[in-house]
Amino acid sequence: MLPLLLSLLLLTPPTSAATCYEGTGLVPNIDQAWDLRTRICGTNACSSSDSARGDNHFCRLALPFNNGRSFVDIQRNDPSGLYKNCWVGTENILKECMANANGEGFTSGVPNGNWREGDEWYWVTVNNTDAGEMPLDLGDENVGQTGVDGYMFGPNSYCEGLSPGGGSTCIDIPDGCYIAVPESNYVPEVICSIPADLDDGDS
Repeated sequence: MLPLLLSLLLLTPPTSAATCYEGTGLVPNIDQAWDLRTRICGTNACSSSDSARGDNHFCRLALPFNNGRSFVDIQRNDPSGLYKNCWVGTENILKECMANANGEGFTSGVPNGNWREGDEWYWVTVNNTDAGEMPLDLGDENVGQTGVDGYMFGPNSYCEGLSPGGGSTCIDIPDGCYIAVPESNYVPEVICSIPADLDDGDS
């Protein structure tokens, strides 16, 4: 009897609750979050990020929508690289924090939540603000770039404003990558965190 109980315990998925920030409720663009979740947990959309980092211990992907003015951002972290709870962890976040018809409402336009089981964790953010800042740093820090005037997606090239008064040097934006178009004169960083098969946010 004891071996059977132990087997059942091992087969039972974790039931950790998500921690929600900025309130709970129904996000109007929740489909974008479910879509990115499927790509991260189901089709390994993090493969390019993993290759660039040299391991699969951490990944952060952002999917813009609303013509690039809003975005959904999902982070995953697991030192073992197994991500055994990717589906259940992200589902708990979305259902408890952002697809919760009984929620008390949101306190800002940036509802987000996380789920943790030991050292494995997931974080989902949906930025519904019209002037939201796409995360430009895909490492361990949540860094956004201020002074953004929309987004430009590849394949394309950007020349205007690379130096004071504009410059003659252009930067190439490969397919599947994007830049945050600067309001002032500085060289924007080319970000390739969005897999080439994700749409550019025109939906």
